Amino acid sequence: MLEKAKKDGKINHKIAMINIADGFGVELANATRKAAKQHGFELVYDKSYPIGTQDMTPIINEAKGKGADTFVAYSYPPDTMLINEQARTLGLAPKVLFTGVGTQFPMFKGKFGAAAEGVMAPGGIDAGNPQMQAYLKRFKEVTGQESDRFASPIVYTSLQMLQQAIERVGKIDRAAVTQELKSGSFETVLGPVKLEGQMLTKLWHVGQWQNGEFNAIAPTTRAGVKPAVIPRSSP
Repeated sequence: MLEKAKKDGKINHKIAMINIADGFGVELANATRKAAKQHGFELVYDKSYPIGTQDMTPIINEAKGKGADTFVAYSYPPDTMLINEQARTLGLAPKVLFTGVGTQFPMFKGKFGAAAEGVMAPGGIDAGNPQMQAYLKRFKEVTGQESDRFASPIVYTSLQMLQQAIERVGKIDRAAVTQELKSGSFETVLGPVKLEGQMLTKLWHVGQWQNGEFNAIAPTTRAGVKPAVIPRSSP
Protein backbone atom coordinates (compact mmCIF):
# COMPACT_ATOMS: atom_id res chain seq x y z
CA MET A 1 0.00 0.00 0.00
CA LEU A 2 2.78 2.41 0.89
CA GLU A 3 4.74 1.43 -2.19
CA LYS A 4 1.79 2.39 -4.39
CA ALA A 5 1.48 5.71 -2.58
CA LYS A 6 5.20 6.27 -3.15
CA LYS A 7 4.93 5.45 -6.86
CA ASP A 8 1.96 7.82 -7.13
CA GLY A 9 4.08 10.62 -5.65
CA LYS A 10 1.97 10.95 -2.51
CA ILE A 11 4.81 10.12 -0.08
CA ASN A 12 8.59 9.98 -0.22
CA HIS A 13 10.79 6.91 0.27
CA LYS A 14 11.65 7.65 3.90
CA ILE A 15 10.19 5.89 6.96
CA ALA A 16 10.76 6.72 10.63
CA MET A 17 10.05 3.74 12.90
CA ILE A 18 9.99 3.25 16.66
CA ASN A 19 9.04 0.20 18.69
CA ILE A 20 8.55 -0.83 22.27
CA ALA A 21 11.44 -3.04 23.44
CA ASP A 22 9.62 -6.32 23.97
CA GLY A 23 8.72 -9.30 21.80
CA PHE A 24 5.75 -7.54 20.19
CA GLY A 25 7.75 -4.50 19.14
CA VAL A 26 10.96 -6.31 18.26
CA GLU A 27 9.32 -8.87 15.98
CA LEU A 28 7.27 -6.27 14.11
CA ALA A 29 10.28 -3.97 13.73
CA ASN A 30 12.35 -6.84 12.33
CA ALA A 31 9.63 -7.63 9.79
CA THR A 32 9.32 -3.96 8.84
CA ARG A 33 13.04 -3.62 8.15
CA LYS A 34 12.80 -6.44 5.61
CA ALA A 35 9.58 -5.13 4.08
CA ALA A 36 10.90 -1.58 3.81
CA LYS A 37 13.92 -2.74 1.86
CA GLN A 38 11.80 -5.01 -0.34
CA HIS A 39 9.46 -2.16 -1.30
CA GLY A 40 12.10 0.48 -1.91
CA PHE A 41 11.92 2.44 1.35
CA GLU A 42 14.73 3.78 3.50
CA LEU A 43 14.46 3.59 7.28
CA VAL A 44 15.90 6.97 8.18
CA TYR A 45 15.03 6.55 11.87
CA ASP A 46 14.88 3.22 13.70
CA LYS A 47 14.76 3.22 17.49
CA SER A 48 13.29 1.17 20.32
CA TYR A 49 12.12 2.51 23.66
CA PRO A 50 11.71 0.73 27.03
CA ILE A 51 8.41 -0.31 28.57
CA GLY A 52 7.12 2.41 30.87
CA THR A 53 8.53 5.34 28.89
CA GLN A 54 6.76 8.49 30.09
CA ASP A 55 8.13 11.04 27.64
CA MET A 56 8.49 10.58 23.89
CA THR A 57 9.73 14.13 23.28
CA PRO A 58 13.37 13.23 22.43
CA ILE A 59 12.30 10.42 20.09
CA ILE A 60 9.67 12.51 18.32
CA ASN A 61 12.02 15.46 17.89
CA GLU A 62 14.70 13.19 16.43
CA ALA A 63 12.22 11.54 14.04
CA LYS A 64 10.82 14.92 13.05
CA GLY A 65 14.20 16.01 11.72
CA LYS A 66 14.62 13.01 9.39
CA GLY A 67 12.27 14.17 6.64
CA ALA A 68 10.18 10.99 6.57
CA ASP A 69 6.64 11.17 5.20
CA THR A 70 5.79 7.93 7.03
CA PHE A 71 5.99 7.43 10.79
CA VAL A 72 5.41 3.96 12.24
CA ALA A 73 5.19 3.11 15.94
CA TYR A 74 4.73 -0.41 17.28
CA SER A 75 3.29 0.68 20.60
CA TYR A 76 0.98 -0.34 23.44
CA PRO A 77 -2.03 1.78 24.54
CA PRO A 78 -0.23 4.13 26.99
CA ASP A 79 2.56 4.73 24.45
CA THR A 80 0.09 5.09 21.58
CA MET A 81 -1.78 7.86 23.37
CA LEU A 82 1.44 9.59 24.41
CA ILE A 83 2.98 9.41 20.94
CA ASN A 84 -0.07 10.90 19.26
CA GLU A 85 -0.44 13.62 21.88
CA GLN A 86 3.19 14.68 21.85
CA ALA A 87 3.45 14.42 18.06
CA ARG A 88 0.70 17.04 17.79
CA THR A 89 2.33 19.24 20.42
CA LEU A 90 5.76 19.03 18.78
CA GLY A 91 4.53 19.45 15.23
CA LEU A 92 5.28 15.97 13.90
CA ALA A 93 2.75 15.71 11.07
CA PRO A 94 3.71 12.88 8.70
CA LYS A 95 1.56 12.10 5.69
CA VAL A 96 1.22 8.52 6.99
CA LEU A 97 0.93 7.97 10.74
CA PHE A 98 0.67 4.38 11.98
CA THR A 99 0.56 3.67 15.72
CA GLY A 100 -0.08 0.45 17.58
CA VAL A 101 -2.50 -1.02 20.07
CA GLY A 102 -4.96 1.54 21.41
CA THR A 103 -5.44 3.44 18.16
CA GLN A 104 -8.43 1.18 17.42
CA PHE A 105 -10.12 1.86 20.77
CA PRO A 106 -13.05 4.26 21.27
CA MET A 107 -10.95 6.17 23.83
CA PHE A 108 -8.57 7.17 21.00
CA LYS A 109 -11.33 8.82 18.99
CA GLY A 110 -12.78 10.24 22.19
CA LYS A 111 -9.49 11.88 23.17
CA PHE A 112 -8.29 13.16 19.81
CA GLY A 113 -11.57 13.83 18.01
CA ALA A 114 -10.97 15.23 14.54
CA ALA A 115 -7.21 14.79 15.03
CA ALA A 116 -7.73 11.01 14.95
CA GLU A 117 -8.64 11.27 11.27
CA GLY A 118 -6.19 9.47 9.02
CA VAL A 119 -4.28 7.64 11.76
CA MET A 120 -3.61 3.99 10.86
CA ALA A 121 -3.11 0.94 13.06
CA PRO A 122 -3.58 -2.84 13.10
CA GLY A 123 -7.15 -4.06 12.76
CA GLY A 124 -10.15 -2.31 11.32
CA ILE A 125 -13.69 -3.36 10.43
CA ASP A 126 -15.96 -3.52 7.42
CA ALA A 127 -18.46 -1.00 8.73
CA GLY A 128 -20.76 -1.67 5.78
CA ASN A 129 -21.34 -5.27 6.85
CA PRO A 130 -24.89 -5.46 8.34
CA GLN A 131 -23.80 -8.16 10.81
CA MET A 132 -20.98 -5.94 12.03
CA GLN A 133 -23.35 -3.00 12.44
CA ALA A 134 -25.78 -5.19 14.42
CA TYR A 135 -22.91 -6.37 16.64
CA LEU A 136 -21.71 -2.82 17.34
CA LYS A 137 -25.26 -1.78 18.21
CA ARG A 138 -25.79 -4.73 20.59
CA PHE A 139 -22.38 -4.24 22.18
CA LYS A 140 -23.22 -0.66 23.09
CA GLU A 141 -26.68 -1.60 24.34
CA VAL A 142 -25.27 -4.30 26.64
CA THR A 143 -22.10 -2.58 27.90
CA GLY A 144 -22.97 1.09 27.57
CA GLN A 145 -19.83 1.79 25.56
CA GLU A 146 -18.43 1.38 22.06
CA SER A 147 -16.67 -1.81 20.98
CA ASP A 148 -13.07 -1.58 19.90
CA ARG A 149 -12.36 -2.11 16.20
CA PHE A 150 -9.67 -4.73 16.78
CA ALA A 151 -9.95 -7.80 19.01
CA SER A 152 -13.54 -7.71 20.28
CA PRO A 153 -15.19 -8.56 16.93
CA ILE A 154 -12.72 -11.44 16.47
CA VAL A 155 -13.51 -12.82 19.93
CA TYR A 156 -17.23 -12.56 19.15
CA THR A 157 -16.63 -14.33 15.84
CA SER A 158 -15.05 -17.26 17.69
CA LEU A 159 -18.12 -17.51 19.92
CA GLN A 160 -20.43 -17.43 16.90
CA MET A 161 -18.41 -20.26 15.37
CA LEU A 162 -18.67 -22.29 18.57
CA GLN A 163 -22.42 -21.74 18.79
CA GLN A 164 -23.00 -22.78 15.17
CA ALA A 165 -20.76 -25.84 15.56
CA ILE A 166 -22.69 -27.01 18.64
CA GLU A 167 -26.01 -26.43 16.88
CA ARG A 168 -24.92 -28.47 13.87
CA VAL A 169 -23.63 -31.35 16.01
CA GLY A 170 -26.81 -31.20 18.07
CA LYS A 171 -25.22 -31.99 21.41
CA ILE A 172 -22.27 -31.15 23.65
CA ASP A 173 -19.74 -33.56 22.16
CA ARG A 174 -16.23 -32.12 22.41
CA ALA A 175 -14.68 -34.26 19.66
CA ALA A 176 -17.54 -33.71 17.22
CA VAL A 177 -17.74 -29.98 17.88
CA THR A 178 -13.97 -29.67 17.46
CA GLN A 179 -14.14 -31.47 14.14
CA GLU A 180 -16.93 -29.19 12.97
CA LEU A 181 -14.89 -26.14 13.93
CA LYS A 182 -11.92 -27.51 11.98
CA SER A 183 -13.86 -28.29 8.80
CA GLY A 184 -16.95 -26.10 8.74
CA SER A 185 -17.73 -22.67 7.35
CA PHE A 186 -19.48 -20.09 9.53
CA GLU A 187 -21.43 -16.85 9.13
CA THR A 188 -20.05 -14.24 11.51
CA VAL A 189 -19.68 -10.51 12.13
CA LEU A 190 -16.50 -10.75 10.04
CA GLY A 191 -18.45 -12.32 7.19
CA PRO A 192 -18.08 -15.97 6.09
CA VAL A 193 -15.09 -17.60 7.79
CA LYS A 194 -13.37 -20.97 7.65
CA LEU A 195 -10.34 -22.08 9.65
CA GLU A 196 -7.15 -22.76 7.70
CA GLY A 197 -4.63 -24.81 9.67
CA GLN A 198 -6.92 -24.27 12.67
CA MET A 199 -6.46 -20.51 12.41
CA LEU A 200 -8.50 -17.54 11.25
CA THR A 201 -6.36 -16.26 8.41
CA LYS A 202 -8.63 -13.83 6.55
CA LEU A 203 -8.48 -10.92 8.99
CA TRP A 204 -8.03 -7.19 8.51
CA HIS A 205 -4.38 -6.19 8.85
CA VAL A 206 -4.60 -2.40 8.80
CA GLY A 207 -7.34 0.10 9.57
CA GLN A 208 -7.59 3.89 9.41
CA TRP A 209 -9.82 6.42 11.13
CA GLN A 210 -12.02 7.84 8.35
CA ASN A 211 -14.99 10.11 9.08
CA GLY A 212 -15.23 8.84 12.63
CA GLU A 213 -15.00 5.11 11.84
CA PHE A 214 -11.96 2.82 11.97
CA ASN A 215 -12.29 1.33 8.50
CA ALA A 216 -10.29 -1.61 7.23
CA ILE A 217 -7.87 -0.56 4.46
CA ALA A 218 -5.78 -3.74 4.04
CA PRO A 219 -5.64 -6.36 2.61
CA THR A 220 -6.80 -4.30 -0.35
CA THR A 221 -8.09 -7.42 -2.17
CA ARG A 222 -10.84 -8.23 0.36
CA ALA A 223 -14.47 -7.24 -0.08
CA GLY A 224 -15.47 -4.37 2.18
CA VAL A 225 -12.06 -2.69 2.18
CA LYS A 226 -11.90 1.12 2.02
CA PRO A 227 -9.23 3.04 0.09
CA ALA A 228 -6.48 4.42 2.31
CA VAL A 229 -6.45 8.20 2.69
CA ILE A 230 -2.87 9.27 1.89
CA PRO A 231 -1.84 11.91 2.77
CA ARG A 232 -4.00 11.76 5.88
CA SER A 233 -6.49 14.58 6.35
CA SER A 234 -5.98 15.63 9.95
CA PRO A 235 -6.03 19.12 11.53
